Amino acid sequence: MWAETRLVSKTATVSLLGNSYEVDQALCGRRVELRFDPYDLQVIEVYHAGRRFGHAVPHRVGRHVHPQAQEPAGQERPATGIDYLRLIADQHERDWLSRQINYHELLSAEGELTAENSGDAGNDDDDDEGGAALAASTVR
Repeated sequence: MWAETRLVSKTATVSLLGNSYEVDQALCGRRVELRFDPYDLQVIEVYHAGRRFGHAVPHRVGRHVHPQAQEPAGQERPATGIDYLRLIADQHERDWLSRQINYHELLSAEGELTAENSGDAGNDDDDDEGGAALAASTVR
C-alpha cells in the first residue's frame, strides 16, 4: 500500500492524481492519509490521526494506475485470447464483400452510359460542342 496526505475540502472531497473522492464529512478541513494500491486507484482507505475512516467513494476517476507504479520486471501480461485487430479486419472484409456492383444499373436502356454514371455528371462546360464536332468528324 502506498500513502499520501491530502487536505479534505469543505465539500468533503479529496483529490489524488487528478481523481476526486468523497470522504466522511467529519473530516472537512483536516489532513488525512490516503492509503491505496498503486495499481488500483478505485479503492482508497482514509486515515486521520492513526484512525481508520473507511473507504473514499470515487466521484471522478480518470487515472486508474499511479504514474510511478511500474510493472514487475520479467512478468508478462496475461494474454486475453482476443485479437481485436483481426476482429476489425474480418468485419471490414465482410462489409467490403457484401457490397455488390449492379452492372445492369450502370447502363441505360440503349446500352450507353447515362450522364449520372458516366463520370461527367455536373460538368456543364462548353466542351460539349467540341465533343459533338469531334463525334461528327469521326462518323463521316
